[in-house]
Amino acid sequence: MSTQADIVVESGIAHVAINAGPSARLSKTVLEQIDAALTRVEDEEAVNTVVLSGKGGAFPSGLTDPLADGDDTDNRLATLCTRIEGFGKPVIAVLRGVIVGGGAELALACHYRLAHKDARMGFPQVRLGLIPNAGATQRLPRLVGAAPSVELLIEGHLLPLATQPLVQLVDQVFEGDTFQAISAFIETAQPHTVPPRKTSNIRTGFANPQAYQSALTQTRDRLSTSHETAPRHILSALEAALVLPMDAGLAFEGAAYEDCLETPQARAMAHAFHIEQTARNTIRRSDIPKMGRVAILGGGTLAIQFAQLALEQGLKVNWAIKNDAQRRESTVQLNARLMEKVQRGRMGLGKLKQCQAALRHGPPHEMLVDVDIALRAARGQRGVAVPQGLLVAQAIPGREPRLSFRLGPAATATRLAEIILGPDGADDDLKKALGLAKDMNLLAVVQHSDGPSLFDRLTEALWRASDRLVDLGWSPYQIDDAMRAWGMATPPYELADASGLLAVSRNDRAEGCTNWAHVLVEAGRHGPGQGHGAYRYDESGRRQPDDAVIALLNKARPPEPDGQPTRIAPLLIGAMANEAARALRENAISQASDADLVSILTGLIPRWKGGVLHAASAEGLLHISREMTAIADRDTAFWTPDPLFEDLIKNGKSFDQL
Repeated sequence: MSTQADIVVESGIAHVAINAGPSARLSKTVLEQIDAALTRVEDEEAVNTVVLSGKGGAFPSGLTDPLADGDDTDNRLATLCTRIEGFGKPVIAVLRGVIVGGGAELALACHYRLAHKDARMGFPQVRLGLIPNAGATQRLPRLVGAAPSVELLIEGHLLPLATQPLVQLVDQVFEGDTFQAISAFIETAQPHTVPPRKTSNIRTGFANPQAYQSALTQTRDRLSTSHETAPRHILSALEAALVLPMDAGLAFEGAAYEDCLETPQARAMAHAFHIEQTARNTIRRSDIPKMGRVAILGGGTLAIQFAQLALEQGLKVNWAIKNDAQRRESTVQLNARLMEKVQRGRMGLGKLKQCQAALRHGPPHEMLVDVDIALRAARGQRGVAVPQGLLVAQAIPGREPRLSFRLGPAATATRLAEIILGPDGADDDLKKALGLAKDMNLLAVVQHSDGPSLFDRLTEALWRASDRLVDLGWSPYQIDDAMRAWGMATPPYELADASGLLAVSRNDRAEGCTNWAHVLVEAGRHGPGQGHGAYRYDESGRRQPDDAVIALLNKARPPEPDGQPTRIAPLLIGAMANEAARALRENAISQASDADLVSILTGLIPRWKGGVLHAASAEGLLHISREMTAIADRDTAFWTPDPLFEDLIKNGKSFDQL
């Protein structure tokens, strides 16, 4: 890659084409290119306007922070943004592609912005536990106000620039030839005839201070129960933007960034960012085939979710359902789910029609032809005749000797595919499964087993460990409260209710240990659908602790725990980490990061904790090992720390270093 930008001067316009390579990745070298280009044209009398664009089309983009594998250790990005904003000649950014992180910061610092109709902008820093550090928290609200700033900076959304709410960032939306768009804008706007339009002088976003502050107050209320620190720092910086001059606001942002940088959350979220990048590389293999049409076997909730996800990602779907009535019911439910997204503004009518046109449904003998892969998404489908050579992957829990393709618990919202290659599976089977994951826009974790998925193993370890603590005298509510305080969004007994106590009750326990879901089921408590599970549920579905559950438990075990509630989180995190370590030792997964990614994307462990093994390391492996050993008198094999714990402790390492 050339270390210089291409500069062409024509009719007073310096067209600066930034050479960021095929990936258009922003880096220290690219920042230096832009800085050098500005220096070259700054005193050129023949130049009255500067246009920044990416060579090859896409505007340079990406995170430059070292925590995100960037190389901008001195924050040259912030210095360059300040220089661009104060540049003596108007600087126009031409935005194409996906502009995120540092590229978005540069765009905000420019005096004008032209955007292609398909360009999108985002700030993923919050997903690293950080805040932007080149002025975005001060420039963005000046241009668009509070609500869009919250959506971009705090919620981390990727938004189109050609429509609301970000179209107000853009001076012109174009389609087609870039140079014609630039010429047309300059001819009309004549930006060189007036002083450069500094973002620091713009107050459009503050036109209604009361509405601005009201939007931030609502956001603060929403964040009051969040454990994450970066969103609150961003919110404070947005509040500061309203009252502080730009220099003071930038200093405020810089101090907030430093506060975030040194936190365990930033380290955990940087770890999560890296393992997500690793998972993306898994589906970027050049030998992965493209899946044009997928068959789904069976009706019901899971099949509907698979069909919806596949259609929304542009796949063609053949839906094979034997029973005519179930076929009608399932397709009605699918259409209702798609229409709901349209009504909520999350899908356009054009996309809806595209999804409907891509769906075929009928009996299996008609639907299992001319497809690339089939998914068994409901029980009772094994007897269906399958054409020779068609790969059928199992999408439901259970043993499968060839291939399973499992989504997370909220199938249409998940970003995870657990691909489980059984002993009868072949490499071509794996490639097809990876192709399906890629086409469904999912991160893939490959496992080798004919048994349960890693998510199933981790959840069963969580319930098994929680039941042992109930054996010892803690209540389900004390356990759930402790895990909520630790940061778990859906703690064990709330999760058991949501998963169905009957299913949870089927898991075995060691001698002298109780499966408390079985006890609850025997007492007629099945979960939210019946109004009673581990919790009591009112008509609106709100859960409440139930004294009847405590009375039921106290008949069978000590009513008072032997120990402090602070022991609960280390024991439960330790139990799940122990199960993940066993999966590593058994070669069911190939790397520790697989367990972290599965636990994050299924919601078992919050992203800001970095995943189950990262969280165990943060708790202290020696501390966790001692806690587990202390209660290993029963269910000894489960609670005895895996040898991997001892190896890491002895060598002063963590799971991250495997």
